[in-house]
Amino acid sequence: MGDHTNIRSLGMTAVTMSWLLSGTLLARVTAPVAITIAVEEEVRVGKEMTVHVVLEPLRDLSQGYFQITHAEPDWKLLAGRTTWIGDLKAGALIKLRLTYMPLVENPEPIRGKLEVLGWPAVEGKMAPRQETPGTAKPDESGSTPGKRPLPEWEAAWPVPSPEAAMETRRPGDYSTPRQSDYAAISKERRAGYVATVTGSFVYRDEQGRPFGVRNATVELRDRDGDTSKLCGVGMTDADGNFSLRGECADVMWSLVSPPDYFVRLILSNNVVAVKPDGIFDGPYTFDSGVTENWGGGTLDLRELRVNNAAACQIHNLVVRAWQFLAARNENLPKVEVRWPATETSYAAGLAPLTPIIRVEPARQWDEFAVLHEYGHHLLYNRAESPAPDYNNGNCDPGHCIWWPELGSISWTEGFPNFFGAYLITLFDHDPGSFETHAENAPGWEDRIEGHIAAILWDLWDSVPDDQHFDGAGRRDSAFVLSFEQIWDIVLRYDPSSANDHNHPTTIHEFYDGLKALYPSAVNLAAEIFREHHILKPQPDLALNGIGALPATVDAGSSFPVSIAVKNAGNEVAVSSATMQLALVGSHSPVVLSQTLSTPAFFAAGAINNWNASVNVPPGTRPDSYRLRVCVDVPAQVPESDEGNNCSTSTASFIVPAAYPVVVQTMNGNYLTAVGGGGRLSDVLHSDARSVGAWERFTLVQQADNRCALKTVNGNYLTFVGGGGRLTDVVHSDATGVGTWEKFTLIPLGGSQYALATATGNYLTVVGGGGQVTDVVHTDARAIGAWEKLTLAGTPVGVCQR
Repeated sequence: MGDHTNIRSLGMTAVTMSWLLSGTLLARVTAPVAITIAVEEEVRVGKEMTVHVVLEPLRDLSQGYFQITHAEPDWKLLAGRTTWIGDLKAGALIKLRLTYMPLVENPEPIRGKLEVLGWPAVEGKMAPRQETPGTAKPDESGSTPGKRPLPEWEAAWPVPSPEAAMETRRPGDYSTPRQSDYAAISKERRAGYVATVTGSFVYRDEQGRPFGVRNATVELRDRDGDTSKLCGVGMTDADGNFSLRGECADVMWSLVSPPDYFVRLILSNNVVAVKPDGIFDGPYTFDSGVTENWGGGTLDLRELRVNNAAACQIHNLVVRAWQFLAARNENLPKVEVRWPATETSYAAGLAPLTPIIRVEPARQWDEFAVLHEYGHHLLYNRAESPAPDYNNGNCDPGHCIWWPELGSISWTEGFPNFFGAYLITLFDHDPGSFETHAENAPGWEDRIEGHIAAILWDLWDSVPDDQHFDGAGRRDSAFVLSFEQIWDIVLRYDPSSANDHNHPTTIHEFYDGLKALYPSAVNLAAEIFREHHILKPQPDLALNGIGALPATVDAGSSFPVSIAVKNAGNEVAVSSATMQLALVGSHSPVVLSQTLSTPAFFAAGAINNWNASVNVPPGTRPDSYRLRVCVDVPAQVPESDEGNNCSTSTASFIVPAAYPVVVQTMNGNYLTAVGGGGRLSDVLHSDARSVGAWERFTLVQQADNRCALKTVNGNYLTFVGGGGRLTDVVHSDATGVGTWEKFTLIPLGGSQYALATATGNYLTVVGGGGQVTDVVHTDARAIGAWEKLTLAGTPVGVCQR
């Protein structure tokens, strides 16, 4: 079928050109056929143009042969049939549509020649014109009664919708032209009776469910004894409804009487013809009852039950499949479906032959079988379908869906399997399943058509299925490709430089096309292939190292660490992966809220390094911890090895215990960290008589059981020089614990302690408290009254060596 979208009415603009041919008539000698050749576009070098050819027989003629020829190199034929062979029937137009490109200015005319048995040949050529001329049209006596205008191409070839596409008659096919082509069908129109006939054609499937006969040809006819004549033509809609307007009259004894109307359904259009399995059989037809002597007006036949339900079901399936593809810019040629036949098969037709689908009686209700064969039609006409050797030692002479075959069978049968199952699902039916099956031939999965269909199915569906009874797929629930993308790979990917091999014919070539055209889907696709035991390159994210850790880290603080991750696989990791951190101690791991991410499109063999700052949550239980890093949590990147994503550091660190305390001096005052900490001078006072925020400290136990004193601002008291000083004794600006921040407690009974600095000196609260200057010294070598402190809240044994 050609592209109808550019067709315009002739004579509408001055620049429009058409070329016209009428056979030269030699009264009673030349075959009584009017030939018209026209083009609606302006003829320009290098511009594609559609040439329309119409043969309009005025009587029945046998064994006609028509051929279009063009001068080379004036023209290049891009598409279309240049020949037609068959019988001609009066009033039934034969139409050809060809796509040409003129290669020179003022090209030689395109010529046509018609030969009919027993008649001299009719020859002619196209001639340019600027306005619509008349053409001589002979009547049955061979005379030329006058001129008539060139047919309006916009009316003759209206822009069709997929639901209303039609094709003219061809040999053995009793489908009919569009209603607009019937200007010369019946000369009785001048004295006819105009009628509008409506109704619907309905069949019931094997379960008794009613369906309308979709987009089939409908003719309005006038019964005249054992014959009938055509009065109008149309098409059913998607629900089987039709509305025909026709005009006929019975002519008998020179009197005009009202027609005897009936409606004929023909299972044929430009998409499909359903017919018996005979070379000379036409498509199935079904006639309504006759309404005699209808004088005009509207006649509603209501619901007309078609008895050959299986033929209607097959017709509907093919029409729906064609419409589905037409909506995706795939306009497949017409196919004959022969039913009942001795086998279920597909045979590609070489022009001018029509492709044939045969359906056995046992498969007449098998929607999958019919759509599978239409999948062959799609693959053959739009991609590649190399003829496989079905007699290769397995399931001979045919093929088995779950057993290996040789050559290209797995692809040429596997893709139609997927196509059929997909369309049945789309049509709200259950296709059975490619989800689960036994493993019949390990290692031969790429030679098994069922596996090919199942792989394509898994690329499309969202079910985590169990392909080999070895567990559900890990990520089948992730959407990978749409049908349109799968078909795009089949249509566009060229796997070789050979001129005769331009589309995938194996599942491996399809995978290469997927990687080339849709690289972001390659990891998910490889995992699906792996689940079908067909290995493809995959990434493998693994920890490549965790750097040194500090000895001690307080709860609520952070520490730096270096982390390295490597893609140890042989494929890029398309998606970014989340890295999760955790502290592993003697109790349950502490999973940290902070995360890191690997880069998207992480190349195979590459290493990425991070200098991370790890936050230890406040309230973390005192313990010895190691750092565990897990890359790809949760599993976001499909990998060849999902078990090596985590690694734990060999080194550990201590999260010390921490206890809230207040420090009371000998005189009953409280020690105050001025400003809450963070100072180098005027650091401590000892005159407070009550406890506020600045009087609160945290006793932080270190790994060596010594302690540090943290202020309310999170700083630590530093005993300058480790002790032994009378001036510049204490700072409160430290953010971590070093040697000068550590001390031990000497128990003195109850909650009383002396505080020994790193050098073995004692902290002295001058005057026993009550000071705002010269508050503390650290030069005492013995414990006296001013060295005694009360640390309420200190557990027994803490900070003691």
